[in-house]
Amino acid sequence: MRSIAVCVIILHVFAFAEQDDADDLVINLIAKLFDSPRTVSVMHDADRDGTTLGKMGSLAISQRASTPHLFATASSRWARTISEGVNPSFHQPHPISRTSHMIQKQKVAVPRSTSNLLMQEAMQESAQVEERIVSISSEKEFNEKVAAVGDHLVVLEVDSDLLCETGLDEETEAAEIAQRTAGGFMNIKGARVDPMDACVRLKHSFQRCARDCQDALFLNLNVDESNDALALSKKLGVETFPSLLFFKGGQKVWEHKGAIEATGDLAAGVLYYEGVGKTGKRASAYITTVKSMSDIDYFVKSQPKDTLAVVDMSLSTGSGCVRIYPTVCSLAQTFKGTVSFARLLGDESPEAEAAMKEMNIQAAPTFLFYRNGELVDRHVGSGPASFIAELLSLQQKAGIPVPPPQR
Repeated sequence: MRSIAVCVIILHVFAFAEQDDADDLVINLIAKLFDSPRTVSVMHDADRDGTTLGKMGSLAISQRASTPHLFATASSRWARTISEGVNPSFHQPHPISRTSHMIQKQKVAVPRSTSNLLMQEAMQESAQVEERIVSISSEKEFNEKVAAVGDHLVVLEVDSDLLCETGLDEETEAAEIAQRTAGGFMNIKGARVDPMDACVRLKHSFQRCARDCQDALFLNLNVDESNDALALSKKLGVETFPSLLFFKGGQKVWEHKGAIEATGDLAAGVLYYEGVGKTGKRASAYITTVKSMSDIDYFVKSQPKDTLAVVDMSLSTGSGCVRIYPTVCSLAQTFKGTVSFARLLGDESPEAEAAMKEMNIQAAPTFLFYRNGELVDRHVGSGPASFIAELLSLQQKAGIPVPPPQR
């Protein structure tokens, strides 16, 4: 009954009356501000985020009849070939087009009065995005690029034109494949989607993130390019294609394997490690960085009367910490004026580790709730719905109205 009541409260507060699922609501909340993943066609995705990429023509996908299923299982011939260290592009008897799941631009008719201007804008933006993504093909190139950016975030996309693996375990993947029909897969909302869509959308999202986050370095390693490229992927421990690897200070801090949920984890990772969200929004505008117990004390005591202060106690390598962060940022903007947010990374320094110990943090993320200088509650876990419910409950108990949904 409590969970049903929570859903009703959240639905009422954010006016998403058409949805009866807390997870769907969270997705919509995140999507408002920080570009959470949505299952839509590539063209709709391009239109939705405001870029001209793809707007000058359809996004065509070419695939020869001999191409294996794009969602390959770990036991497929192609996966085995790569895991054994043999570059499949050098041994494929019927070569597959390098555009097997790459976005292609095609010219279409547009109004005469605007065609030249639109084409110029599209070409300029496409060129700018392409410049932001650096292709590498060897360990030497990788090390040089990473060293050059210092402490800034490096995002490496490792992919293959011959594979688009889900990243799921065999049992889960079998269930996914069982849902495949002649018209494609069924997504969680019951709509048919092309099984190739996940990898194509990842390509598009990678371009958008590179465009929006100017401080980070975005690299692409295609293992079909050369044996050196394949060797680098193996040295980095990549066994699933595509994979996303996040580096800070030359060290790998996080990784996402497979096409499933890759767009969401890409956006969450860039936001978490570099602090940049959709269209270049900065998390620092809503989240205060704290690095020690004294910073936490100052943050808590500096809040206006009755303002709820929330301190996110996280780790730089925690998957749950990364994935809930877009929710935290969205809430920070939505509740600005009545709720303030701060974040501490407990493995960032000895002072941060001491703060984790002093507050008896046993799991990350843990959220500490303060009001008028006093610790009033804590929440452990990375489930967005339960975290939102806890925050709403505290505000309701204090008699503080929830802000209306932003339009």
